[in-house]
Amino acid sequence: MIFFRPRLESLTFDFLTFHLGRMRGGSSPPRDQWKPDTLISREPVFADSLELVTLGGMYADAFGIQKSGLEDLLLGRPSVSRWAEILERSLSHWQEEIGFFTSGSTGKPHRVTYPLLLLIEEVNTFMSILSPFRRIVSLVDSHHIYGFLFTFLLPQLSSLPVLRVSPLGFRPEPGDLVVTVPQILRSWRNRELGWPPGVQLLTSTAPLGMEEASWLQDIGVQHLEIYGSSETAGIGTRSSGKEPFTLLPYWRQGAKDGTLERSDLQGGLFVRELPDEVSWEGDRKLIPEGRKDQAVQVGGHNVYPQEIRRFLENLSGVKAARVRVFDGPQGPRLKAFLVPQDLVLLQNATSLEAFEQSIRTECGNHLSSPQRPVRFTFGSTIPTTDLGKEADWN
Repeated sequence: MIFFRPRLESLTFDFLTFHLGRMRGGSSPPRDQWKPDTLISREPVFADSLELVTLGGMYADAFGIQKSGLEDLLLGRPSVSRWAEILERSLSHWQEEIGFFTSGSTGKPHRVTYPLLLLIEEVNTFMSILSPFRRIVSLVDSHHIYGFLFTFLLPQLSSLPVLRVSPLGFRPEPGDLVVTVPQILRSWRNRELGWPPGVQLLTSTAPLGMEEASWLQDIGVQHLEIYGSSETAGIGTRSSGKEPFTLLPYWRQGAKDGTLERSDLQGGLFVRELPDEVSWEGDRKLIPEGRKDQAVQVGGHNVYPQEIRRFLENLSGVKAARVRVFDGPQGPRLKAFLVPQDLVLLQNATSLEAFEQSIRTECGNHLSSPQRPVRFTFGSTIPTTDLGKEADWN
């Protein structure tokens, strides 16, 4: 496949701004201040040597640039346009897999690779499912698998234009395919954004709320909610929040419980584990019922963050909780983010300290040492990214 340079530049912009912002614990310079030929070691980006090495390594890992032997070129006069040029050259030699960085229960990004042929099959499947559209409107970045599929690969395969827009100034037009996320849909529903006929909408990355799903149906917007993950890509779709998801046509239940399988298009099987516990309705429909309890090692013991989360949410005064592992001075330990039932606690340091002490006492009475969170953070809502996915916290 021949990839177009402007799309590779946009993909590179998304990749660098996201990962640089993540490394810095905040945000990177706005895209309108950061031009394709801007050296990212200089103003306004000021990436230092350690950041450049890390970013270059992740970029090479994601797109297999080592396979073409061009990875050393990334650190010579690094800029978006230069990296896109190197990527274009690399893809002309090797394009079998694409890598995506995701975070599990550890909160640390890890790379997941996916055969490009299977991603192309997914996009072609959606092109056969969707009604004809004249342009793709993107409200998501293309460095993660959902954005890559529908705001990079879909315009690449369809030869249709893709328009990157802001959620605030966007006004849909007939013939638009809008690629967005539930968090943005919530704001549009609250603003009572008007929709002309002939608009289609895709949403993914987080569950679509029943209120948003009902709103879309009430205003007559044709939409698909996509269920999937970085590890699986798309698994299934539904057009009503009251329905189960229907598997995409190439997936089937795997021979092993909790897995899916499909042809790898080369005479073998491609097998992936489901990201959630699910209930099945027949062979083709499923309902996600929550993330699987993935064990992490703390002090040599298996600890299940989801179990600790449920314990915390059953404590008096706790409205919601999230638990993750972090690297402490003595090795991996648990940390917790809590939303109190009484948000007034957040405004009074003395009351919040007493609340935290009561939580620690309950943990000490009922949990083993490896199971006890050693860091507590409090807030009014569970942290999320701009995509509406749950985020790590400092």
